[in-house]
Amino acid sequence: MANEEHLSFLKKGVEAWNRWRKQNLQTKPNLRGANLGEADLTGANLREADLEEAKLIEPLLTKADLTEANLTGAKLSGASLICASLISTDFSGANLTDCSI
Repeated sequence: MANEEHLSFLKKGVEAWNRWRKQNLQTKPNLRGANLGEADLTGANLREADLEEAKLIEPLLTKADLTEANLTGAKLSGASLICASLISTDFSGANLTDCSI
């Protein structure tokens, strides 16, 4: 289950989220199972975030930093991952279906 404090910062927008991440460098965000709908996470610092089983339907993850993020079993249908940093990202069992086909 997602940490409500972490989720509340993300829901404030990418600028607030990235500012919080800079102030909390040692914190690994717990967004496990979060329902983020059609979130615009363009440029979000999601490095080392736990997004296991998260629901992101058609999210904008352009230029997002997903380095070492855990996306095991995440629902990322129609995700836009253009220029996203995906180094060592765990996509085990993630649904990356492109709904436009």
